[in-house]
Amino acid sequence: MEVAISNLVQTAIYAVTNLLNEPKGYILNAKDDLEKLQMKLKKFQKEIKDADLKPFFSKERDRVLEAELKDVLYDAEDIIQGYQSKIEASKRDQQSWALFLNVALRKGQTEQDLVMHNIKEVGVSIVKKCGGLPLVIKTVGSMMLTKQMNREDWKSIEDSKIWEWKTPAASSSLSEIGGDILPGLILSYDDLPYHLKSCFVYCCIHPKDYEIEREILIMQWVAHGLIEEKKHIDVEATANQYIQDLIRRCLIEENNKSYYASPRLKLHDILYDLASYIGGEEYSHASTSQRTRHMSILAIDNVKEAMHNATTTTHKLRTLLTKSLPLVHLTNFKWLRMLSLMEYRMEELPNSIGDLALLKYLDLSWSHVRRLPTSIDTLCSLQTLDLSHSRIEELPKEMGELCNLRYLGLEGTLKLKFIAEGFGKLTNLRTLHRFLVCNDKKDTKGCNIWEIKDLKKLKGKLSIEGLGRSRNAIDHVGNAKLLKEKHGIISLEFDFGITGDEDKESGTSEQSSSSEQSGVLEALEPPVGLECLTIRYYKGKVPAGLSKTDCYTMLRSLKVIDCPALREIASTPALESLVLHGCNWEGWPAGGSEETTFTSMRSLRVANFRNCPKMQTQGLIDELAGLQRLIVRDCPSARLGWKLLKQLPNLIVLVLDSESAVLVPSPLPSQVSTFLPSLKELCLIDNTNVDGLKWGRVPEWVWGLSQLEILHLYSFSGDISLGGHWQCLPKLRSLWLFDFPNLKFVVEVNNVTPQQQQNGTTCPSDAQQQQIACLSNLHSLWIHSCPALELPQELNDHLGERIVKD
Repeated sequence: MEVAISNLVQTAIYAVTNLLNEPKGYILNAKDDLEKLQMKLKKFQKEIKDADLKPFFSKERDRVLEAELKDVLYDAEDIIQGYQSKIEASKRDQQSWALFLNVALRKGQTEQDLVMHNIKEVGVSIVKKCGGLPLVIKTVGSMMLTKQMNREDWKSIEDSKIWEWKTPAASSSLSEIGGDILPGLILSYDDLPYHLKSCFVYCCIHPKDYEIEREILIMQWVAHGLIEEKKHIDVEATANQYIQDLIRRCLIEENNKSYYASPRLKLHDILYDLASYIGGEEYSHASTSQRTRHMSILAIDNVKEAMHNATTTTHKLRTLLTKSLPLVHLTNFKWLRMLSLMEYRMEELPNSIGDLALLKYLDLSWSHVRRLPTSIDTLCSLQTLDLSHSRIEELPKEMGELCNLRYLGLEGTLKLKFIAEGFGKLTNLRTLHRFLVCNDKKDTKGCNIWEIKDLKKLKGKLSIEGLGRSRNAIDHVGNAKLLKEKHGIISLEFDFGITGDEDKESGTSEQSSSSEQSGVLEALEPPVGLECLTIRYYKGKVPAGLSKTDCYTMLRSLKVIDCPALREIASTPALESLVLHGCNWEGWPAGGSEETTFTSMRSLRVANFRNCPKMQTQGLIDELAGLQRLIVRDCPSARLGWKLLKQLPNLIVLVLDSESAVLVPSPLPSQVSTFLPSLKELCLIDNTNVDGLKWGRVPEWVWGLSQLEILHLYSFSGDISLGGHWQCLPKLRSLWLFDFPNLKFVVEVNNVTPQQQQNGTTCPSDAQQQQIACLSNLHSLWIHSCPALELPQELNDHLGERIVKD
C-alpha cells in the first residue's frame, strides 16, 4: 500500500480528533458524524497495516481497498472542511458578541440583563448585521450604549432600512469589503445628535491619517460656529465634551503617545471615507464647485492654478488649508472663517490679510513669518492666532485690538523677543503660552507685567519671561496678586533671565536686584490649584507664600533652575517630579529631624538634582519605594551611597557621578540585582579628580545588573578593556562609551600576546565569540572620544549602521 495514502489517513484522523476536542458549543450537532468518521478511518488504517504485513493479499484486493479508502478520504475532507468552517464562524460570532457586550453594556451590567429585558436575540441579530468587523461592532455597540435597555429602542436599530444601503466609498480603502461604506457606520452616524454630526464631518477637511491636537480641533470647530454656546460655560469645555462623546461612540480615535505634548485625534480610514462621503462637494481636497465651502490644497502641486479655479467656481469659501498663498487671490476670499498657512515660507504676510474681516482662525504655525502686518488690528473677529514654532520675532501694538482673541499659540517661538504694550486688552484670552516682559523698543513701549492682571480667563500652561529686567514696569508691584485668582492655570513658569539682544537695542541691559525680584515673585503668587511650577534664574529670597505647606497640595511637578537662594521646599504630598539645578538647598543632613522634606513626598517618582553643592543625603532615613528615576550630578556633599539605593526597589533610571556618590564598599555583583531589581537604565560619570573618590574603572557591580537595557559610561580613564562581562547583560540594547582615553578592547583579551594587544589584531576566542554575540544584539552602540578603541571586525559587520562614532 502506498505510503502517501497511509499518511493521508493519519492526517484525516488527526483532524477529526482535533475537531472532537473543540468545546461542545463549537461542534454543535457534529459529534456523532465525526465519531463515525473517526471509527471508519481507524478501521481502514488497520486494514492498511494488515495489507503491508501480509504481502500474499492479492493485488486486486489492494486496488479495491485503495478505491474504497479514496472515497472515504474525499468524504472525510468534505466533512472536516465543512465543520471547520462552521467552527471558525462560531468562534468569530462569539468573539463579535463578546466585543459588542464590552462596549454596549454599562458598568455592572451583564448579558443576563439583556435576557431579562427580552432583547438578547435582538442584540445578536444586530451583531450579525455588522459582518464580523471589529470597528463596526465597536461603533454600533457604542451607539447601543446610548439607548435605553428596552425592546422598542433596540428593535428600531435592528429593523433600520440603513442596513440594506449600498453606499460607494470615496476612496479605495474599503476595497477588501467591496468598496462600500458599511451600513453599520452610517447607522451610527445617523444616530448622532445634529451638533456631533457637523463636528464629525468637519474632520474630513484634514488629510487622511492626519493627527490633530485636541485644542486645535476645538478652536477650528469654534471658528465655524459648530459648538453650542451655553450660559456660564466656555465653548471650549462644551467642545471637549463633544470630543468625549465621539470617542465613546468610537467615531474618533485619541492618541496619547508619550512623544506628543498633548493628545492627538484622528479618524479611522473607513470613518474618514464616511465623513468625506457625507461632506460631499462641500468639502474638497482638489477641484471646487459652487457648493464648496471648505477646501484643502495641501496635496496639490500647482497651488496657483487651484486657487485660480477656486476663485472662479466659489465665492463663499469658509475654510482654506494651504502651505503657500498667491497674494493676488487673498482678497477674493472675504468669507473665510479659517485660514491655515502652516509651514508658510514667506517672511511676511500681506497687508491685505486685513480684508478678511470675518476671519476667526489664522494658523501660522511652523511658518517663516517674522512680523505681522499693522492691518492685523482689523481682524476683530479673530479668535485663534497660532504662531507656534514659527520664526516670529515680535508682536505689534495692534495685537491689542483683537478683542475676541481666545487662543494665542506661542509654543516654540524661539525668535520671539519683543511684545508691544497692549496685551492687557486681550481680556478674552484663554490660552497664552508665553508672556514676555519687555523694555521699550525705540518709540514702542514694551509689554508691562501689570498687563497680565486683566487676563482673568487664562488657563492651561503659561510661561512668564523677562522678569529679571530692571524697569519701572516691574518695580513696586507689591502684593498685587497678579495670578492668585487665575484658577484655570495649571502650569506656570517664572523666568528671571534676560537674553540681552533686545536690551542692547534699547540700551537697558541691567538686571534687576534680588530685592526687586523678590517683590515681583511675591506679586506673582501662583493660584492654589497649580499642578506644575518652574522657576528659573531667580536671585531673590523665596517668598513666604511659596513655602506654605497647605497652599500647593495639588502640585505634581516642581523645577527650580539656577536659584541659589533656595534653601527649603514646602512639603507637597502630591509631588511626582522634583528637579533642582544650581540651588543651595541643604537636602537631608545627618542628624536631621525625623520627618524630612523629601520623605514627606510619598508620591515622588522623579528626582533630579544637579549642581547643588550643599545638598546632603546622610539624613535620609525613610523608604522611597515609589521613586522610579533618580539623577544626582555635581553635588559633592550628597555622598549618596548604597544605604539609600537599597531602599529603591522600583527605580528604573539611575544617573550618578563620582563627585556625588560614594559607592564603597561595593556589594557583590550577584547582590546588586536584589537591591535594584527594576533598574533598566544606568548612567555613570567618573568626573571627579579627588583622590579616593574617583572610580577610575567601571565598577564591578555594574555587571550584576542582568536586567539592564541601557548603559551610559562616561570618562573612565583606567579601563583598557571592558571584555569578559557582556554575557552578564543579556537584555542590553543601547550602549554609550564616552571619553575612555585608554580603552582598547570591548571584548575579552585574555590569552593574547602583548604584540597582539598593541596592534589590536587578535583572533576571536570562544569567549570573545560569546561576547561578540551578546553585543551583536545591541540596537545602538555610541562611541565618542575613545581614540585607542578598535572594534572586532566581526562586531563591526554585525552592527553596521547601528554603530555611531564621533
